Amino acid sequence: MIVEIILLLVSIVIYMFAPGVYSYDYCVLTFVVFLVSSLWVIRKRSNGNYFNFHVLFLISYFFVNFVYPVFLFPVDKYYFPVFNYDFNENLISKSTALAMLGSSAYTLGAAMLRIKSDYTFEANYRPMQFARFTGILKLLTYAFFGLFLAFVGRDFFSGIFNSGTSSSNYFLIGFQSLVALTVTVVCYTGYYRSSEKITFWKFVGQFDKVFLGFMFLFILLFFFIGDRGPALQVFLILVTLYAVYVKKVKLKVFLLGASLGMFLMLFISSARVTRTSGFNDSNSIGGFLERGSSNMKFNSIFDLGMDLTMNNRNLYVAVDYADKNGINYGKTMITQVVGIVPGLQPVVLSVLGMTEDEMSSGRIINKLTIGDDATWGVGTNLIGDIYLSFGVLGVVAFMLFFGYIHTRFQQKMLYSQDINYVIAYVISMSFAIYYPRASYFSAFRNILWPIILLAIIRFMTYKRQRTTTKLIFHEDISYQ
Repeated sequence: MIVEIILLLVSIVIYMFAPGVYSYDYCVLTFVVFLVSSLWVIRKRSNGNYFNFHVLFLISYFFVNFVYPVFLFPVDKYYFPVFNYDFNENLISKSTALAMLGSSAYTLGAAMLRIKSDYTFEANYRPMQFARFTGILKLLTYAFFGLFLAFVGRDFFSGIFNSGTSSSNYFLIGFQSLVALTVTVVCYTGYYRSSEKITFWKFVGQFDKVFLGFMFLFILLFFFIGDRGPALQVFLILVTLYAVYVKKVKLKVFLLGASLGMFLMLFISSARVTRTSGFNDSNSIGGFLERGSSNMKFNSIFDLGMDLTMNNRNLYVAVDYADKNGINYGKTMITQVVGIVPGLQPVVLSVLGMTEDEMSSGRIINKLTIGDDATWGVGTNLIGDIYLSFGVLGVVAFMLFFGYIHTRFQQKMLYSQDINYVIAYVISMSFAIYYPRASYFSAFRNILWPIILLAIIRFMTYKRQRTTTKLIFHEDISYQ
């Protein structure tokens, strides 16, 4: 842990001397420190499996925070259209150093847990007890997806991106939680049920044909409309479970798969249909392919990370806003936390005297960028989200905990039979790419809902079993 502490101290010193204007040499220096800390934690925590949280998160973090100031701004600062919107270029150096400081804190947090395989639990975790829940979980998954389709509206089926309603979004979140829980429970119990090594086909064979077809159609449907998030999350969950329970993903395989995946994501983004895109008359598979090939531009390797790099501007806007208006002590974070309870967000906003435009860093950044009448969003930035709430000390503290908790998820998942940690890690993996461009607690609800749901199902099953046992016992006594 000495190396991680030194890297954090170096990062603090570098941040303290951040220039008040853009400096290419300074940004390169911060990037070098980020690169060293990232490679260090990946080497220590990958254990031969490069499909893990640290790798996905730090690659995404690189595109979100370092590609623009180091590789694009000196050459073409308007390379991506979003950078045409005004922002304070003098804050690029400071903001990049802040991102470097966050990554160094993350590395130290990851190093705080000693690698060990001797976890013990007071409770008696019997993996096979969860196998009986797969039937009800599949039914609930089908039901929530049906409700989502019932409320989403006609535009969705025409392939129009971001065309859902508030009701359909609610059912989509429930569906995402259910499908993540169902897939995890099936693979978790299948691993402990098998008496021999699991192969790829045995891994696939754990799912019945109906559920496999259902997941395949779900992924295709969301790719078709350009909403890659839900489909990508399901795919990442499946690959994570495969890498954990079947075969480790080697570096060469990971690099090849990541490159192909990023190319596919760029194509799908280019093929999106909007109400002003001019392609609404060809909302078919052929039209999808036509739009993708016509709209996709590939001038450099950095185009592959376009949707990530564009969020770098959000960091500059967030830092500028916080420096001018002061930090808000968690007001823009709290709605993500209370969002675990449906309907609680409006109550909290009312109590705090906040408007919807102030409820999150993303809304503040969006309003500053596009204005009050925005019909689309520019997103947010993980470091910017923390900085808005708690400043530079918050970035260090929150990223330290971020590295610690996700390493804990990873270790507990690998070396224990506790399904709650398996769920937490698997869902965190599905957010690993999204995290750097999102708010800090963006996955909070998605992690807790499946764990709570499984606890409810276990409790109800246990209660019913106890009731049945009492009835049988009573009948036996009466008979005697």
